[in-house]
Amino acid sequence: MIPLHVNWSAALRELLLDRRLEVDGIKIPDWPQCLLPAMDVVRILNAASAPRLPARPVGVQVHFAYATTDGLVSDHELTQSRGFLDTTATEIVNTHFHMPRDIGRLQSMDEDRLMSVAFAHVRQLADRFGPGAVVVEHIPESGPLATLGSYPALLCRLVRETGVGLLLDISHARLSARHHGCSTEDYVNRLPLDRLKLIHSTGIGQDSDGAWVDHLPMDDDDYAVLSWLLRGARAGRFPMPCAVQHEYGGISGFLGQHSSADVLEREVRALGELLSEA
Repeated sequence: MIPLHVNWSAALRELLLDRRLEVDGIKIPDWPQCLLPAMDVVRILNAASAPRLPARPVGVQVHFAYATTDGLVSDHELTQSRGFLDTTATEIVNTHFHMPRDIGRLQSMDEDRLMSVAFAHVRQLADRFGPGAVVVEHIPESGPLATLGSYPALLCRLVRETGVGLLLDISHARLSARHHGCSTEDYVNRLPLDRLKLIHSTGIGQDSDGAWVDHLPMDDDDYAVLSWLLRGARAGRFPMPCAVQHEYGGISGFLGQHSSADVLEREVRALGELLSEA
């Protein structure tokens, strides 16, 4: 069974402590203030004296805010990340393959400059934590970025030449595919699936101003893409992911506003059934 990690939220805390859900991991941002509350819940769930001990142990999983456009990471940040790895169940350090903020004004990307910064960033993480412990997450492509057309190929270069893994975000792929005018599966096939390591799941939709966003409830298309990926991994077309991380819900901002306990319970149960078959 593929482990399932779920975003930390008040709704998740309630569902776990009420023993209405079981998960393998509580996913938190790399904010120190989140660590102790999540660890407290983990200790309660895993305590031998707890009634109705969960069928599997739960661990805290940290998601890092690193981005390739940041360039080299400070020693302080690297030391803090090592501290998270040493004190939680986290085994993977993620970063995000970002693009310049002014991409919409560019006629073409200065690929050499962009990639030199990205390669230095990823190689630094790989040297510090090991390439097998580092993954690169792709961003949801904007219309201007999709028009340039080179992002998936650049991602393939970055991941394959550094020897790190791919963090495949289904909602990011769905949002990107809309701008490319293709199916989500077609878009995903442009990514370095041979380096698949981790999957993010959540839904997409339009917010109050009409913009398309993620971190919303899943629909049938989201489950269909995840099922397609799991079938491909079972067939040996690409590696089986080490975990699926569900990103519905959160503790603040947009994610905190979209943290329905009913939605979370429904989706975690459905995901658990899918992953138990993998």
